[in-house]
Amino acid sequence: MAACLFPLSQALRSYHGEEACTSFVDYAQLDAFTSEAFRGNPAAVCLLPIARSVEWMQIVAAEFSAPMTAFLVKRSKTKDTAGNGQVVMDVNSFVGEMSNPHTNSEEKASEFDVRFFTPTAEVDLCGHATLASAYLMFKSGLAPGPHVFFHTLKATLKVNMVMGSDGNNEWQDQVELCLPFMDATPISIDMDSIFPQTLQRCQVMSSHKSAWDRVILELPSATEVETLKPCFEEINACRFRGGLIVTGKGSSGSPFDFVSRYFAPQFGIPEDPVCGTAHCSLAPLWAAKLGKQKLLAYQASQRGGVLELSVDNDAKCVLLRGAAVIVTAGVLLS
Repeated sequence: MAACLFPLSQALRSYHGEEACTSFVDYAQLDAFTSEAFRGNPAAVCLLPIARSVEWMQIVAAEFSAPMTAFLVKRSKTKDTAGNGQVVMDVNSFVGEMSNPHTNSEEKASEFDVRFFTPTAEVDLCGHATLASAYLMFKSGLAPGPHVFFHTLKATLKVNMVMGSDGNNEWQDQVELCLPFMDATPISIDMDSIFPQTLQRCQVMSSHKSAWDRVILELPSATEVETLKPCFEEINACRFRGGLIVTGKGSSGSPFDFVSRYFAPQFGIPEDPVCGTAHCSLAPLWAAKLGKQKLLAYQASQRGGVLELSVDNDAKCVLLRGAAVIVTAGVLLS
């Protein structure tokens, strides 16, 4: 499957030889939290044969101009030369696996170091780019499944294939990732004075401040969330440097428990199409409000996206389940 996804990469390596192509970087762009192309949240995923500098990764992320670009380097369970048992990166892991994706063991093929970049900044964690990365690894055969581990700057994330039930053990073309709660604390601030043009005197039912300095405003209805006209200049200038999330209860007759939108011009993303980490705060809030642990959410951006959520209060985590679509694949030559 890897050869099918990266035919140009295969042709270049066959022509020039593996040793001459160690600087080539295979990449794919996917749409996450959707089963339709050109919907959901785009993410570029770059498969690095060797670790690259932060400066290079930021330039590439700006070039892709996707909401998020993930850079992956496969880990090898090889002890370092000092013999202290640390995990080190396998320098040519992706290069060799493009030629023969089934040479490495499942253990070696399913652990990756990952860094996330918006067009303007690096971030510690990204839900939709993690989902996209896992989907690409499973679809290409670079991670045989049924799970893959991503080592971020802050945590190790396990992502699972979603398998069928009732004896159907086939992959359902969905993945599930577990992310920690991002606590949201109630705040009492006059939001009309902070976001006068955005809210246009819309009633705010509740206000919370969540992790990463995001503010969450609950509006009276899903309709008011969907029709909100944000003023990006005032959001960019506001005291909450993580941006603004607006949310509301799903409409009567709708399959969705709640809807939301997320604006983050501070990170070069005026409106995030579908944000996984935002739902690490939203899911616990709505689970408590609605008295249910399993939720279906819709992020009402122009592209739109669906998230299946399960809240585990004991483990303090949210399970996010979603699909993805591979839209393009190619190779970076420099």
